Amino acid sequence: MIAIGLSVAVMGASAEDFASTAAKADQGDVLAQFQVGQMYDFGDGVKQDFEKAVEWYKKAAEGGSAEAQFSLGIAYAGGDGVPQDSEAAINWHLKAANQGLADAQLTLAQAYFDGDGVQEDKAESTKWYLLAAEQNLKSAQYGLGRAYEHGYGVEQSYNDAITWYTLAAEQDEDRAWRALASIYYEGRGAEQDYTKAAKWYKLLAEYGDAPSQTRLGLMHYYKEGVPQNHSESVKWFAKSAEQNDAVGQFALAAMYEQGDGIEQSLSKATEWYKKSCDQDYAISCKGYNKLTSAER
Repeated sequence: MIAIGLSVAVMGASAEDFASTAAKADQGDVLAQFQVGQMYDFGDGVKQDFEKAVEWYKKAAEGGSAEAQFSLGIAYAGGDGVPQDSEAAINWHLKAANQGLADAQLTLAQAYFDGDGVQEDKAESTKWYLLAAEQNLKSAQYGLGRAYEHGYGVEQSYNDAITWYTLAAEQDEDRAWRALASIYYEGRGAEQDYTKAAKWYKLLAEYGDAPSQTRLGLMHYYKEGVPQNHSESVKWFAKSAEQNDAVGQFALAAMYEQGDGIEQSLSKATEWYKKSCDQDYAISCKGYNKLTSAER
């Protein structure tokens, strides 16, 4: 239910562990109170009970635990163990964020960005993204990069956007990979650099992103930042085509039709043109009609 990424209790606790921690919690130990809340939350050493989790989170939250304040905010946001209350959720997240808890800062940033439980305020969103990003939270670094790229609540700056996107990308934030790939490929706000674009597209492609697989195949075809290799193009087109990417299906069909990078097969070309055409990709429909007309 709650507090993903904040677990202080050791998961896999025994009933004896729960009893020992509960005894400390009953004596007013704030950390133990938070841990008991987690144990009830996750059913760790005790039967899962969201209402009791909230009860102990509230005790710890009122005792000043930022982690408990954040967990209580999540409970109110989702209506888990307590009636759903967006205002209460924001208030508890704010208490935790003001104590420097990065996850709470990120949650506030996203809430203000989307207008979720609060009035949309891009400047306020960016403020919280910055605080969380400075604590090396990759989602916040991506959010801050997006703010600088588009001028959300801050003066637009591609240099700053690239800086924050890169920090997030280096922590394997795939949304930052995509942003950097697009910026460098298009030369949008930065000097066009196919080599840098290819680096990020390849990570996305290996991650399984179909449009990036198609793009990487095209980059190998046209020698954009990578060695020209039509067999490599076919490999990536095939991966994206299997994921139902219409452009990848068209590209793969064209390679089969021409016998380019792969043994020619008009039957397979027809098959892939048809699949792409079924997604209303007009140029594939022309290819399909041409091949089927020739068969008649």
